[in-house]
Amino acid sequence: EDVDCACFDANGDGTPDLYVASGGNELPLSSTALRDRLYLNDGRAGLRKAEASILDVGLRSTGTVRAADFDGDGDQDLFVGTRLEPFAIGMPGDGLLLQNDGRGQFTDITDSHAPELRALGMITDAAWVDLDGDRDIDLVVAGEWMPLTIFENKGGRLSRKSAGLDQSHGWWLSLSVADLDGDGDQDLIAGNLGLNTRFKVSPERPARMYVGDFDRNRTLEQLITLYEEDEAYPLVLRPDLVMQMPGLKRKYLKHANYREQTIEDILEPDALAAARVLTVYHGQSAVAYNDGAGHFALSPLPLEAQLSPVWASLPVDLDADGHQDLVLGGNLMEAKPETGLYAGSYGLILRGGARGGWQVQKDAIRLQGAVRGLAWLPTRQGTGLVVARNDASLQWLPLRPVRPGKPVP
Repeated sequence: EDVDCACFDANGDGTPDLYVASGGNELPLSSTALRDRLYLNDGRAGLRKAEASILDVGLRSTGTVRAADFDGDGDQDLFVGTRLEPFAIGMPGDGLLLQNDGRGQFTDITDSHAPELRALGMITDAAWVDLDGDRDIDLVVAGEWMPLTIFENKGGRLSRKSAGLDQSHGWWLSLSVADLDGDGDQDLIAGNLGLNTRFKVSPERPARMYVGDFDRNRTLEQLITLYEEDEAYPLVLRPDLVMQMPGLKRKYLKHANYREQTIEDILEPDALAAARVLTVYHGQSAVAYNDGAGHFALSPLPLEAQLSPVWASLPVDLDADGHQDLVLGGNLMEAKPETGLYAGSYGLILRGGARGGWQVQKDAIRLQGAVRGLAWLPTRQGTGLVVARNDASLQWLPLRPVRPGKPVP
């Protein structure tokens, strides 16, 4: 399915073209349905599909695409982030750096200019932004079971930078950028799973996912553990475990046999040692505040923003008071019964203040469904909010003018 897009001038003719990213976990990597596409503008508001050969991306389940002139040569280049490997959740996907030759031919230069993008993780979102004030654009990447990751741009080459976020591992779902505290640098708004979930985590009691071919049938299994008091136990229910790994059925004939079993009890030592282990320390949606030198400190958003996963955030000064506000959207309707639906959000507006604080604007907005994208769109009738939703039509909300400092309608 189509999971993301980018509008930018790909071939330098002065008209916006359209990159459409394909993704999902339903098809194997051999399927041509996973091929990203570029549609070129004919100058008359028509789009034609470009030859696949101009995009050096291959077949992959893409999570995000972002365009920017990272090398300063006057044309738009691309970052393409791999969301997952189909049927192999937990295995890290590549980020790709695609250089534009100025005429719309894109070449993968990841290995020579940004090798640390390889095997980066399960990428969900990214942003190009100058984080350290050196007048070139850096790259921020977000994803599930991984930290917020910053790549510093030095002369057109990207290198990973700590920036205080090395232990920021989360289920990061969305990313946007704005100067939220008014200090002249760019901060990061990162959407996460939230607190309205069974997945309660902290730096002291993280969630872990063990990935491996534990039953040696040439397919990968994933086992997630969560802490209960001082011990971590698998989340998977016994029937699901023995269905996926039939060799354990004799060991766990009854539910009582499975009670209080740890991951060390379930897996053989060699299987456990060979497993890929992913960790999450942070579950809350948060702002990473920039100190001006490209170092960040995470600060969770208010409790109301934690009632649902935040799949989309839009920074904008809604009330014209000079401070950036936030519009948030989310929800996830596909979930196993033991975790429950994530349907606690009807959208949320947070009004920003002079020092980066937040005021919750109650009942100011009502978004329906599983929100995946937010954007302001000016029209002849005025500016409105466009809401992209999973498996649903676009939603349009007109924006009524407000006076500075007045509540948002």
